[in-house]
Parts: sequence; C-alpha cells; structure tokens
Amino acid sequence: HRAGLPVYFGDCRRPEVLETVRAGRASALVVTLDDADAARQTLAAARGLWPSLPVFARAKDMGEAGALLEAGASVAVPEMVESSLQLAAEVL
Repeated sequence: HRAGLPVYFGDCRRPEVLETVRAGRASALVVTLDDADAARQTLAAARGLWPSLPVFARAKDMGEAGALLEAGASVAVPEMVESSLQLAAEVL
C-alpha cells in the first residue's frame, strides 16, 4: 500500500469483498487458499456473481481438486501432482 499499489484486506468468501476489489473486471480469479472450505466458499461467492469468470484454484491433492472443480473452479491444480511433475522434469 505504501508503494501506491491497490491493496485490500478482507474475507474473499464474502461477495461484497469480491465486488469491492472488482474481481468481476479481472481476466481471471486465482484462488490459492490453504483452507479447502474457504476456497470452496470463495468459489461459490465468485460463481454467484460472475458465472463465466475463469477461476483457477490450487488444491492440496487430487481429491480436493475434484471438490474445487465441483464447486465451480474452471481449473484446479493439485500441488502434490504439480510438484511431482516438476521433480520428474528436473530428474530427466
């Protein structure tokens, strides 16, 4: 904020917070919350406001990725799989 950048603090599960930060005007929304329930609630809030907004989400594992996709994520990337792919690429 001191550098003149737009910085907001709030609970992204609340639709009014998403509206305040003008998330609907973004090209995409990226959800990287550690709390799976909060991530799903954020997806629900975003989908309720902007059904066609691309939403990319980070998940801990494949199960959580599936739950995030069901909650409305356009793409859900499981961090365990991604790190395994990066490790394999380094080895090769």
